[in-house]
Amino acid sequence: MLDVPSRLDGREVTVSMHSSNGAPAPAAKDLVSGGMAELRFPVVAAGEYRIRIEAGHSHVWLPATHDEAAAEVIRVDPLQETVYQASLPERGMLAGSVTGSWERMATTPPALGLYASPEGDPISLLRPTSDGEYQLWVFAPVRARLRISTFDHRRWHGGSSFEEAEVFELGPGDEIRQDIALSGIAGELGFGGSLSRRTTVVLHDASGEEIAPDRTDGDRGLFRFLNLVPGTYAMRIEEGPTWIAHWYDRADSFQDATPITITEPGELVWLEPSLLEGASISGTFFDAVGEPIVGGYVELVEPAEDRSLDHRSMSGPGGAFRILAVPDGVYGIHGRAGYPRDVWFPGTTDPDSAGTITVAGHADVTGIVLQLLE
Repeated sequence: MLDVPSRLDGREVTVSMHSSNGAPAPAAKDLVSGGMAELRFPVVAAGEYRIRIEAGHSHVWLPATHDEAAAEVIRVDPLQETVYQASLPERGMLAGSVTGSWERMATTPPALGLYASPEGDPISLLRPTSDGEYQLWVFAPVRARLRISTFDHRRWHGGSSFEEAEVFELGPGDEIRQDIALSGIAGELGFGGSLSRRTTVVLHDASGEEIAPDRTDGDRGLFRFLNLVPGTYAMRIEEGPTWIAHWYDRADSFQDATPITITEPGELVWLEPSLLEGASISGTFFDAVGEPIVGGYVELVEPAEDRSLDHRSMSGPGGAFRILAVPDGVYGIHGRAGYPRDVWFPGTTDPDSAGTITVAGHADVTGIVLQLLE
């Protein structure tokens, strides 16, 4: 027997039995809230069970607790009927509205979750209605924190961690109102008069710690970070097909990045940064008798680090190659046309004797000749 309060607005309530010793649990039962209800689970294997109630995107264990370990254990003997009677307390709730950046960008509202511990399951989890209203229900006394999630960015309300977040002390019959105004940073990446598609943009806080990445969409070059609070941020744009990795606005480092400042809750900062085109290194790859190599492999190497970079090219017709999106720096060039046929610029098989080229001011380097030795 389960006594369900009428204040649940006639919403469906789901009752389920959970085995604590591995026995198969019977299928969950649904009922409409309001008054005393009798539920029967006709076939239940012998074992120990706990009862879980789900209502309004929230759950509670019986007798009313949000801690599964504290729930009462019911021992079932299949040779006799087991009777259990309990009451579901009146709901308490954290309720309010979510406004700001997500509305301005006409996107999906954030997910809101109440948590009693940083790693545990949420007590209540939902998305606000289309007009931003939400109700997170509880059915037992709890000290909970609110987590807000949008895309790949999750944060705790009122603090940088679960421990520092605002604590909501809720219990049956309580109602706390918490309105939330989400700030955001969004914009479109431009490159050579067109929009850049499928580029990774990473947001950092004022200390340099990464907050969240985003990928620009395929149509508008749009990026968006919509789960922010007032403060100062820096943004890094990762390397693309023809541009180099850099910080907003066209800076080489976090320290030189142009700060992005949000001053008010709910504010949306719109940016249209231009991408920083890298240099190109081009030339021709020949075999030992001077014939062009088609399909040869050419890569850049940082001599000081003795490691290959993610900058490479295949030689095409006439042996021509071109490596794009090269940042300023000093590089070695390594060409290979099938093991063991390789050469280092300007013409040696010994990497320790190889020469280097310098890229400065993002200026292109042309006329490189690689030729295999006899």
